Amino acid sequence: IAGAENDQEMQFEYLVKLMSMYPRDERTHMQVANYFLSQQNFADAIKHYSHAAAINPEFAAAFNSLGYAQRNNDDLSEAKKAFSRYVELLPNEANPYDSYAELLLEMGEYDEAIANYRKAIELNPNFISSYAGITVGFSLKGDAEAAQAAAVEMLAAARNDGQRQAAMFRSVTSYLFA
Repeated sequence: IAGAENDQEMQFEYLVKLMSMYPRDERTHMQVANYFLSQQNFADAIKHYSHAAAINPEFAAAFNSLGYAQRNNDDLSEAKKAFSRYVELLPNEANPYDSYAELLLEMGEYDEAIANYRKAIELNPNFISSYAGITVGFSLKGDAEAAQAAAVEMLAAARNDGQRQAAMFRSVTSYLFA
């Protein structure tokens, strides 16, 4: 309730109390880490995501969130390790490949990013953010024709007006990059 009422001080007090009651519960550390992430306190978020992952090395969500926290903390090599572990834990899910691809895109590893986005789409053809990532990847590579083709694919996969609007936006940006 404290979080819903934006009482951050009380929210943190409750989280600390919960953590003292359940110090070996990965979900508790995940909630504490999420709190710190919302405060843009990446160091403490990383500490608690890492602790959650150490408690349960099979807890995939901790590795996804850890990767994003490390990315936000400009530790791309550690983020890459976290996202790689996330992919290992959920190899038949689209989101791990999409998350990993986002990082690869930021690192300038465009071909590998595009391959991971394509793997996400192979697993879930409705994973619209991966289509967007492919468009951006090709634009950043300087391949305008492939970027525009990817935007067309995205539009064809769109299932609602919001996704169609996002696809048209990617199409426009691919022309701007060109």
